Amino acid sequence: MTAAESHSEIRELIRKSLRRLADARRTDQGWQDKGKSGPGLLKTLEALEAILTPVNVLSDLTLAPDAVQQLIEDDLRALVTEIEKDRWVPEPYLYSTLKEKCADARVPFEKQDSWCIDAASFAVTTFLDALEYFEKIRVGAGPSRGKDVKPENGTDLRERMIGTITIGVTWLTEQAISADNQTQWTWGSRMAGRPSLYFTYSAAAALSAYIQDSDPKQKKRIIPANAALRERAEKCLLGAYTWTVQSTRPLDEKNQDIVGIMDPALRGTEEPYEEQAFLVWGLGILEAYCTATGVHPEVEILLPIAKTMVNLHKSNEYRELFTQSYYHVIELRGLTEKYEDRTIIFLAARGVSWVISELRQVPDKIPSALLVSLEEMIVSLYREIINDQDAGTKLWSAGRFEIYRTQRSLEALSYLVKYFGEDKLPKPQSERDAMTRALTDVFSNEEVLSYLVEKLLNRMRLIDRSDQRPQV
Repeated sequence: MTAAESHSEIRELIRKSLRRLADARRTDQGWQDKGKSGPGLLKTLEALEAILTPVNVLSDLTLAPDAVQQLIEDDLRALVTEIEKDRWVPEPYLYSTLKEKCADARVPFEKQDSWCIDAASFAVTTFLDALEYFEKIRVGAGPSRGKDVKPENGTDLRERMIGTITIGVTWLTEQAISADNQTQWTWGSRMAGRPSLYFTYSAAAALSAYIQDSDPKQKKRIIPANAALRERAEKCLLGAYTWTVQSTRPLDEKNQDIVGIMDPALRGTEEPYEEQAFLVWGLGILEAYCTATGVHPEVEILLPIAKTMVNLHKSNEYRELFTQSYYHVIELRGLTEKYEDRTIIFLAARGVSWVISELRQVPDKIPSALLVSLEEMIVSLYREIINDQDAGTKLWSAGRFEIYRTQRSLEALSYLVKYFGEDKLPKPQSERDAMTRALTDVFSNEEVLSYLVEKLLNRMRLIDRSDQRPQV
């Protein structure tokens, strides 16, 4: 198989998934899935990111579904209206649960009590991606190549999205807690004063996107530059990066090559407490900072993480560590609730592929065997993603379509192509598809068919003779 063939196959896999997503949206008249929660703000943001991320990351990817642009624009208008009214309420995941808990405990509750780092972060990145998407269409290089396009540039929607992005980035920077220039995040307000690694990753991704898309050095910025806000965002992102680097330490002083992210405060915000699994979110923070600033991380920072990942892969520990559920604990006036995440394996695929892309630039500073082992791990993670895809719906996960897992899967595949490339990836088919194809090939062989027919006929004759024997 040539690189070009692989190139087209992976993109076709993504395109099929995007078609099914758009079809599901039209059929259900909204973003519904098989998860436990109904439609809402965060689920809609995740669904739009599932579409927009692959299109923007893979610049040559085209979208086949008709009227997908109108679908996106309709959802964006509804989202802007909802956010302008209620801000970052994380419906459908947590708002009603927190409200009910407060009622049971007779604690006053208002919507702003549930304002969510994840909801604000997704709003920032989704609107930035949407503006980039419409810009591609405007110049005729995007999915619709300008056909029947009325770009939102200059319209009220564009200005409202930019306003929402500005408010979102401002709010995210206000939620950061800082000590010795080590910026962390907590849920909603800073009352608890404790960091959350997951929400730090989520906020870092949004700040990184904002810094890149408002860069005054760019000839075509996505949004107008705001020097004061960019400076705040850069300071917070640097703090998150510094905290992550300083928190990445050896699990055992005797073995400096096996590391994890360790901060005593995380024991109260991330469950289970798995230092090596936390490296996945840590890689997301490192990537966010380096991408925003154009700075390459020092090899000494990446090498221990790379060696730890290889160790997890060779011991097969990554399967359990990356596929279990993680809970990010939220506090509200002494009450707690858990925010579940089952997408760490998808984030791992993106993070490890980014590490490979960085280490490939300094081959003289790393053992060649390490890079080979990392590439083997990427292939394993890639297969995990493909095997989790439902063969019928082409969405994730197998047996129960969930929008947020579909979004993380498509994001991972897109960045695998960007950072790792496609020439070393196997053909994108699941184990089930592979088995079906193998069995089809076997049973289409005339010699095999003749043998099976003869065996079946003999079996039928034996059954017939048995039925004709006299009964005693």
